Amino acid sequence: MAGNMKTTLNVLAVDDHLDYLTPMKLLLQAEGHNAIAVTSGNEALAQVKQWNFDLMIIDVHLEDMNGIELCRQIRELNQRAPIVIHSGCIQEMDRQIGYEAGATMYLSKPEELETILSVANAIRDSEAAKGAKVSE
Repeated sequence: MAGNMKTTLNVLAVDDHLDYLTPMKLLLQAEGHNAIAVTSGNEALAQVKQWNFDLMIIDVHLEDMNGIELCRQIRELNQRAPIVIHSGCIQEMDRQIGYEAGATMYLSKPEELETILSVANAIRDSEAAKGAKVSE
């Protein structure tokens, strides 16, 4: 088998603060992931309808839509892909609402960018180990 295994994840990052979104995108790309960054819930939904993402990272506070509602809508379109809510809203009730909406993981902001990268790499490594086609 000659190096035919794909190890790139398609990652969607959604945050309305470019000063946070841009470094996240660059960090994911530096690890070899295909990161698409959008600043609104409506843009995110359009991307989810167009692409098959392996991981989605969503902020709760977006200008056009609440990230929890976005998570619910994405879950209706994609039952499988992990969704990480990355937010400054870190009370236990916030986390519970996120999990009820379909989030796989809830991380506090601004910390835990390294955790997001670790999650992306773990998904990639898991898919590669299974010999699955991770991206098209």
